[in-house]
Amino acid sequence: MPPTLRLALAGLSIVAASHHAVASGSYPPNPPRLGGAALAQIDARAYNLGKSIFTSRLTLPATTVAVDSAANRTRLAAAQSVLPDRVRSEIDLPALAERLDAAQVDALLYYIGIRFRVTVPASA
Repeated sequence: MPPTLRLALAGLSIVAASHHAVASGSYPPNPPRLGGAALAQIDARAYNLGKSIFTSRLTLPATTVAVDSAANRTRLAAAQSVLPDRVRSEIDLPALAERLDAAQVDALLYYIGIRFRVTVPASA
């Protein structure tokens, strides 16, 4: 085999191997989705309210009147501890305790339970 052909084949095999290495891996192309039966059981209003609080799309007051911030802080701290590590470092749920009423805390915990598939603390 001539040296130039051998060099060309070696170059082609390196290119082919590097292309395959970039495309390899076990990460699914799409995240898993909930089935139709599971979607039918979701309380859309609570889920969307919790999502808007979690993603900071809902403008919250500095403090909420007549809120039990100690109970909220306890529930939110418990929820913080069950979040995945990558999320736990990005959000401080107990800091929201004085800004959320009980219904908003319930909605936030509902969203977290569905979104991250974790068991969140029940209402006190």
